[in-house]
Amino acid sequence: MTARAVAALTAREREIALLAAVGNASLDIARALTLSVRTVDNHLHRAYAKLGVTTRRELARSLGQHPPPARPQG
Repeated sequence: MTARAVAALTAREREIALLAAVGNASLDIARALTLSVRTVDNHLHRAYAKLGVTTRRELARSLGQHPPPARPQG
């Protein structure tokens, strides 16, 4: 299932999703790819919908990545 879902992503969606999955913030991804944060978030939104996930941790798992450690609250 994951391979089929990942194949449905565009190249840009996959690139951004992988960067997000390893813990990069949207702002950092936007700066690295010379995009607006809104564009990054739009790509992520479409990738989430295609993969059937709602969080970056789920995104990481669906892409076969290890999610980054949870940030401490407070």
